[in-house]
Amino acid sequence: MIGKRVAGDLYLHKTSIRYAIAEDKSLIQDIARGLSSSERSWNVVRISNDNVAYLTYRNFEDDPFPSLNKSVRFDLLDGRKSVRDFSRHSNPPILHRKELLVHEDFPGRRAFLDLTNALEELGVFYDAHKIGFKQQWDNRLKSHGVIIDGYEVVKTAASVGVVVERHKTALARYQLSQPVQLLARHGVLSPSLTFFDYGCGRGDDIETLNAGGIQASGWDPHFAPDNQKNKSDIVNIGFVLNVIEDLNERREALLGAWRLTQKVLSVAVMAPSSASIENAKPYKDGFLTSRNTFQKYYTQEQLRDFIAETTGNDPVAVAPGIFFAFADDIALQEYQIHRYERSHFKSVSLTGQRTRPAPKQSIDRLEKVLPILENLSQEILELGRPIHSDEMPPELSEALTAERVAFRSAQHYCIENLCAPEDLEEIARQRREDLILYFAIELFSQHKPYRQLPRRLQQDLKYFWGNYANAQIEARQLLFSIGDKEKIQEAAEDAADDDLGYILADNQLQFHNSILKRLPLILRCYVACGSILYGDVESADMVKIHMNSGKLTLQFYDNFDDPLPVLQRRIKIDMRSQKVRIFDYDDDDRQYLFMKSLFVPEGFSGYEQQSKFDQQVSKLGKFDFSGYGPRAAAFDDYLRENHIHIGDFEIVFGG
Repeated sequence: MIGKRVAGDLYLHKTSIRYAIAEDKSLIQDIARGLSSSERSWNVVRISNDNVAYLTYRNFEDDPFPSLNKSVRFDLLDGRKSVRDFSRHSNPPILHRKELLVHEDFPGRRAFLDLTNALEELGVFYDAHKIGFKQQWDNRLKSHGVIIDGYEVVKTAASVGVVVERHKTALARYQLSQPVQLLARHGVLSPSLTFFDYGCGRGDDIETLNAGGIQASGWDPHFAPDNQKNKSDIVNIGFVLNVIEDLNERREALLGAWRLTQKVLSVAVMAPSSASIENAKPYKDGFLTSRNTFQKYYTQEQLRDFIAETTGNDPVAVAPGIFFAFADDIALQEYQIHRYERSHFKSVSLTGQRTRPAPKQSIDRLEKVLPILENLSQEILELGRPIHSDEMPPELSEALTAERVAFRSAQHYCIENLCAPEDLEEIARQRREDLILYFAIELFSQHKPYRQLPRRLQQDLKYFWGNYANAQIEARQLLFSIGDKEKIQEAAEDAADDDLGYILADNQLQFHNSILKRLPLILRCYVACGSILYGDVESADMVKIHMNSGKLTLQFYDNFDDPLPVLQRRIKIDMRSQKVRIFDYDDDDRQYLFMKSLFVPEGFSGYEQQSKFDQQVSKLGKFDFSGYGPRAAAFDDYLRENHIHIGDFEIVFGG
């Protein structure tokens, strides 16, 4: 689709309107009839939810970043027309990424694109919301030592005589690094698999893993240069790429790690932040710190593209700045299935529930091996269906053989006598939903069909759907359903009625992350699609589904167990434009989470205390808590002025 999307608004060059969808084309032409003759020199149109604006940019073709001269906006609700003149502004809005606004045959588009790509390589587009005006953009280029001549980039930052001391970035770790923790959390690490740390630093991750029974080794150019680089099932290149100042060497490092990978490669870099960049000196395509170390800050999209272009493999986002790349299709599918599974019921032994008409001697013989059958019943319950003999753990299969018990007889006995029918039915329903969610996300990610499927998945398909094609049809229906606002609204209301979150005044369902896998399937799919763009959404404390705008918000709090947790970071994912925006909060714009008990499940630790505390807060009367409540500073001032303080989940007066 042609056009540039910014915060949901669509920008099109005048020459691109003929390529727009029929609805947009008709809207642009109809509204344009309200332009006067002097207003028809516009060259860019912007379509928003409630207005259409005709924009005139000075020297659109010749200026790489043209400034806005004039805006004529029509309100779609009341038809009101607003004209704004920017020609005399000393700091007018400017336009980036012009190539997105025009068709591929537009004269000069190749030069537009080459300039954008060159500046992307230099890393100057970070904090995009701060460079939308001419002075801020000029200052950004100047701080990076970048001069633009026409559509050519000249990089002038001093680079002669600088010696980057990479080894200073190696940390002494007292726990596993974040990427290795995520490998463990997602079930990727296993004692049966080998692990290699490419750029292992002081080797703390390796030592910890070996102590835990995982065969781990590593190499580092400074701390372990003589170690061999071993091919391994799992390879980690954590916080290495971001400290390499040479782009070609960076690519070689990633490629070197990828060549060693037999199943999964974990790639981690430092995520960008304004605070990190503020006191650093621009150098090459990154920054030089006061310690003479180098840092290259990648956005999530830049890192995904860098990994994909270098390895030829589409990586999976796990967290900000962390991706997994899979060299083995089976490993990828097993990871994705595990990612969307819920915790299953534990095995329940129910002897004597029914009496199966069979020779007494056969039943007696089976009951003598009851411990083995209880283990088999657990395998059945975990899958929510009868298992295939090939799926049995070797030790269980060998135990049945040693006792001369036929597999089919043993399984039939378990289903009839040891597996509660209601449990089996519920687990089957949950697993079927989990698998449909997995298939839907595979479609959303546009992964190519796999030539080979894991054995368990083959049996799942056969039992639940009959074949792969039937599962694909149902998955596609689920994926399409998340674009239906009415269905999303209905599911959100059902969730709220079941105390799975709370619908805010602006029609957003907000809930604690522990509720996610209990939500209706359509909402789980909605959130899962957001996880493809961002990473592990379950690392957030709170999740918010925007029913009207097709967005997803993740919220991270400091000390969430406190009665009034403080918002630290908010991540907004626009599902339609596939953009991810990160907002960090400091002391100047603190925001409490009020009425926390509305968003957590009743079984949440300290729920009763929290609920009573929230009732006390709501009775203060000064503020409206139906939405987000007041700013933290305003709330604190009110408490101070009225001699009120917060005790242990309690409002204390006269303190």
